[in-house]
Amino acid sequence: MTICNDIRTRIAIGESAELDVLDHLVDCTACSDYAAQNSLIDSHLSPITRHTAPAALTAALLAIAADHAVSAGPQRQPWWASLLAFAIGLVAMVSTVLIAAQLIVVFAGPYGFGAYASDIVALPAMFYTWMVTVLPVSAAALATLASVRIQLIGILMVALGWFVYSNNKSRTRVRNRD
Repeated sequence: MTICNDIRTRIAIGESAELDVLDHLVDCTACSDYAAQNSLIDSHLSPITRHTAPAALTAALLAIAADHAVSAGPQRQPWWASLLAFAIGLVAMVSTVLIAAQLIVVFAGPYGFGAYASDIVALPAMFYTWMVTVLPVSAAALATLASVRIQLIGILMVALGWFVYSNNKSRTRVRNRD
């Protein structure tokens, strides 16, 4: 059926005199009927006077089409946008793990897991102590990271707020169209 569709397309665009089309028309009655109907329509339309559009109109239409043309493919983001998205995701993940650890400590006490949960929560402090002992230079870097932590959480909150706002804004646009 795909071959017949290709042959019919070629007949419709005026390639009915090609050798491979003619060979197919000898074997396929459906396509030869289609070619006969197409030539009958062409013979009825040929006496009709055909007009060509003025060059100014064609140029104006092409200019309008060029102004409203859609660019092909998605636009690339700058490199820093991907890095920012990664950083926000990393901060969100770390914050989630820390909140989960604190919740474990709160709820694990009554069930006898309090000591294990306290050890888990104490791991970042133990890692900090170990890093400062092994690499004394790392104390300044870790102190800088600790001071930036609040700012990163603020950025995360702004990003989440912006996401919620833009998501609600797009839903409102869709509802207004309906």
